[in-house]
Amino acid sequence: MILSIGLYAAVVLLSLAALILLGYKPRTEINTVFDQYRRTPALRRTVTAWFFVMAVVFVIVQGLRLPFAEYVVGQLANAARMNTTGWEPVHALGLVLLLLCEFLVLAHWLLYIFYCWRATHRYKLPPTLPLQSPVPEVVVMIACCDEDPEILERSLRSVKALDYPNFRAYLIENSRSPEKKAACTAVAERLGVAVHHVPNRGHKAGALNDALPDIRGDARYAGVFDVDHEIKPEALRELVPLLESDDGVAFVQTPQLYANAEETWTTRAAAMQEMLLYDSVMEAKGATEQALCCGSNLVMRISALDSVGGWDEQTVSEDLMTSFWLHAKGWRSLYHRKAYAVGMGPNTVYGYWKQQRRWATGNTSVAKIVWKNMWSKKRVPFALGIDYLWSSGYYFITLALGYLATVPMLLLLFVRFGVGGADWYIQNEMRPIDYVYLSVYPLYVAVALFPYVHMRLRGYSLRNLVLLQGLLANTIPVYVTSVIRGLWKDVKLFEIAPKRAMNLHRPFWKTPQTYIFALLILTGGLLFHMTRTESVAPFVYILLFWTFMYTISFAHFFIFTIESRKVVEQERLDELNKLQHGQAQVA
Repeated sequence: MILSIGLYAAVVLLSLAALILLGYKPRTEINTVFDQYRRTPALRRTVTAWFFVMAVVFVIVQGLRLPFAEYVVGQLANAARMNTTGWEPVHALGLVLLLLCEFLVLAHWLLYIFYCWRATHRYKLPPTLPLQSPVPEVVVMIACCDEDPEILERSLRSVKALDYPNFRAYLIENSRSPEKKAACTAVAERLGVAVHHVPNRGHKAGALNDALPDIRGDARYAGVFDVDHEIKPEALRELVPLLESDDGVAFVQTPQLYANAEETWTTRAAAMQEMLLYDSVMEAKGATEQALCCGSNLVMRISALDSVGGWDEQTVSEDLMTSFWLHAKGWRSLYHRKAYAVGMGPNTVYGYWKQQRRWATGNTSVAKIVWKNMWSKKRVPFALGIDYLWSSGYYFITLALGYLATVPMLLLLFVRFGVGGADWYIQNEMRPIDYVYLSVYPLYVAVALFPYVHMRLRGYSLRNLVLLQGLLANTIPVYVTSVIRGLWKDVKLFEIAPKRAMNLHRPFWKTPQTYIFALLILTGGLLFHMTRTESVAPFVYILLFWTFMYTISFAHFFIFTIESRKVVEQERLDELNKLQHGQAQVA
């Protein structure tokens, strides 16, 4: 037994080492691929064909799962007649949840494939229009809360260099820390950028809403950018004419790239995740002029914002919620697939988790509000509601995916132990419960492979997608707690995503990922031992394969955290050197 566990762990570690040496070490240039804007005929054909692949897989699976379907019906019938004992009611409930999760995941991924089809077939870049006279005034707003003055300076310098004849720029200062407030104010004043102080009400929407009435003047549009973004000079000159040409457009959203995309494995994976949004989903939204507001890198029509009462303050995802209200009111929005600003991604896994915690909590709150409005007296259009449920429900779907990934194995083991006794794994006949794999995993494989094929045809490296898969797997505990938090609480406190790694790392033994990895090693070692020493049923090999895949994914936790610790130590050393240098100059 111990030997089998050791061999299994060795195979996992060797596989991870191979991924690091052969896949993750070389640079991949994610931003360069985005700028190339590849749209090959093979991409369009593949996306279209995948619909038929999903249909064929679905039909085949339904045929194979008939014994399982009969078993489920029988279990539910027994539960309805109260003809159950012991664990059977729990078992029946687990089967219902299994089918529900399967439906949610399948519906979510089918919509994703549809969005990818619409993006590849229907999206067109907005035209480049000349700037007409008189040039409308734009007020540029950069909200600042406890930000790094050095990062802020880069952004404000790019604001000052904007090639637009009629704009006013403001730093909306609402820091909680008096020291950070003073430092950021000093940077803005030194660069000649106006500073508008507002009280900190715990969220970005509150700061923008408090500031806009005081600074708007005669401005027709508001440009909103994050404090870490370096803005290209032509941004306003090319985006404002799109709003001027159509009074029904509320805002123009542009993508976000990470300037530090190749700095660490965390930033690379996070940058790849951004491409799944900005290089496919946002194109689909833009094709129907219902682009999502992403909170930064956009130009907003102020009158449209006024029509919905300003930025929504009910959730920490004020951007997504505000665009929902705008679209519900009949406004349209554009997506311009050109990067006019480049920001900074989280360079440690702990900074990434903090960012994802806020997004998952906020988007879950948005999903609650959208759902309520779909069934209220003043209902929003059903198609719009489904569209926003899909967009905001991404993190909720992780709960269903986690259930599908783990419960079938646990359920199968439970039934085998409970019914089959000590020889449960030696029996070779297929029981109805064994068909759970035929009802889940073929569909799971079909939908899980699509992003790899789709993004590879767009030019992105497969190793970045595998790296992202490892990061997302280790973020599942964050998603689970954040989704539950968003469902049960109305969270409005805005957490700043850290741009530096100081004081963010935690000991391994304090993280759930460590214990999940250890459990997977033990489970995989046990299953491997069975295959080595016994003539086991085929389903044991299925269990072993998927346990191995999960183990590899969670093993990424250690490469992300070890690298993050190195980043922390380096930043501490840099800060110490800077402090010593400053003291030497004073002396």
